[in-house]
Amino acid sequence: MRVLLVGNESALFETVVAMALARDGATVVRGYAAGGQCLHSRHYHEYLEHPPLGCDAFGRFILGHARRDGGTVILPLSDEALAALQAVRPELDGLAPVAAAPVEATEIALDKFRTAEAARRVENSLYVPEILLAESADDAVARWSGSFPVLVKPRAASGSRGIRLARDREELRAVYALVAATYDRPLVQKAVRFRIDRKFQLNYVFDRSGTLRSWYGHRIIAQNTSLGLGAGREKTAGGVALLWESMYDEDLLKRGSRLMQALGWRGVGVVEGAFDESDGRPYLFEINARICSTQNLSLCRDVNVALDACRVALGQAPTEKLRFQEGVRAKLDPFRLLRSRLPEVIVRIPDPRFVSGLTGPTDPRPIAEAAWLTFLKLLAAVRRRTLSVRASDRPAAV
Repeated sequence: MRVLLVGNESALFETVVAMALARDGATVVRGYAAGGQCLHSRHYHEYLEHPPLGCDAFGRFILGHARRDGGTVILPLSDEALAALQAVRPELDGLAPVAAAPVEATEIALDKFRTAEAARRVENSLYVPEILLAESADDAVARWSGSFPVLVKPRAASGSRGIRLARDREELRAVYALVAATYDRPLVQKAVRFRIDRKFQLNYVFDRSGTLRSWYGHRIIAQNTSLGLGAGREKTAGGVALLWESMYDEDLLKRGSRLMQALGWRGVGVVEGAFDESDGRPYLFEINARICSTQNLSLCRDVNVALDACRVALGQAPTEKLRFQEGVRAKLDPFRLLRSRLPEVIVRIPDPRFVSGLTGPTDPRPIAEAAWLTFLKLLAAVRRRTLSVRASDRPAAV
């Protein structure tokens, strides 16, 4: 099996995906955008530079590649890569296997408003927070009839990027205008209040006929602080998990499975949500239509979700395992844990009881390159700060 990795959620996580694929005999091609970050790994058989994601040139490139080498499975690793592939999927699907859900299901997952609307129609599934698609800040304030606080969020961005919390109508007006300046027609959604250990991710693998083959859950132990609070610079809890552990909740997993099957899901998918403290119900946040970094637990233990995604794309049977080991803990790579600046997270970096988001001692080069790049960024930040201080100390011109 030959696999082309496209997109870059995290360059280090991409090497973990490559390691898992190569471990089971796949030949891995590392696709990277011109001018983008590209870490080197012993698990990459080849490096392939392509135009930046989202431009017309990328679509032409990927179609040309598929015509030349139609046996290569294209595996997207970011929402940006998914969106770029969606633009050419009608033609691409007839040329090469794409390790992603069908076009319509992927479009619903990439659009948070469509996700919420589709989930509302599925019985005995996850609950959906009240949501509003407004035309402007004034429209959002006038039409929002729910309680506060609320989230103002982009329809298509991934993670917590661009999401802000508004605590009253005045703040809603300011926050909506701020988010709308970058993202077209953001959503207003009731904020679900939850304890961090009541936030969950439900991981699924469906075969080509839509039959569920593998499932397991994660409960989050710690997450970053990246959600904008109001229109200022203050941050509150964010959306990217830092530490998590496997768990099994059959009712919860069945609820998520009903939703995915109603969407006609195939391959790998992740449902994210949390239990609201006020009513104890499990609420849906979003669906990830791709492999994401919290799946390094599966890539290192039990089911190789990366390989299964490719198997489904090729029409092959994926792994079948409906019960994973519970209580196995995992973490992101140390560089992202350090950036959290959370002491309780940083102390877990050397903790061997957590499955690491790194390739390990057999493939140290990407880790060393990532460390060097982090050092250069830190050095540049210190230099900018020093120059700024020096400039402020200069006497004013008379």
